[in-house]
Amino acid sequence: MRVVVVPFNLPSGTHLEPSCTSAYGEISDATKQQFHDALFKIHPVDTLEIEWRAPRDLDGIYYSLGGLNAAHEAIRAAEDPDNPEKIYLGIVDPCDFYPVTTNGFPDC
Repeated sequence: MRVVVVPFNLPSGTHLEPSCTSAYGEISDATKQQFHDALFKIHPVDTLEIEWRAPRDLDGIYYSLGGLNAAHEAIRAAEDPDNPEKIYLGIVDPCDFYPVTTNGFPDC
């Protein structure tokens, strides 16, 4: 399985926390390994390749996961729209309002 992980920076004034601006710095190797292990528990495949991308700004105001999904769709359409074996996942850090979530993986 091939997975592309895209960290998304949230703009200031999100509905989650109006004063919050969330920006990713360097993601540690330990966090990447934790993400790999959590993903492997859900999908125990023979091969799991994870490609980590540079953080991207999430355009507009983040009202729901629909905005995150639209961002994934745009990246996939621009890069590799016909490859069914590549999965795009995003991680979002909504400041301190909610725990850090990664499309279902808490605390990564």
